[in-house]
Amino acid sequence: MTWQAHGLRHGLSREIEHWLWQGADVLVNGSRAALPLANARFEQLGPVLITASRETMASRLCEQGGGDGRADRAARGAP
Repeated sequence: MTWQAHGLRHGLSREIEHWLWQGADVLVNGSRAALPLANARFEQLGPVLITASRETMASRLCEQGGGDGRADRAARGAP
């Protein structure tokens, strides 16, 4: 399963399907934009939202640097 977010490509390995088939609990860091695709692929999906304060998010985004819109996202308090 692959998706794009914030100008980057992300994906989950098929290995996850094996772990689920084995009965393991699996936690992944995904994107809200990919949630409909994940829901269709993984029937047992239980999304969990983990967030931080705007100040913490802004600090982390600025520390990551780069010209990919992170500073703009930090200023908006956007995830």
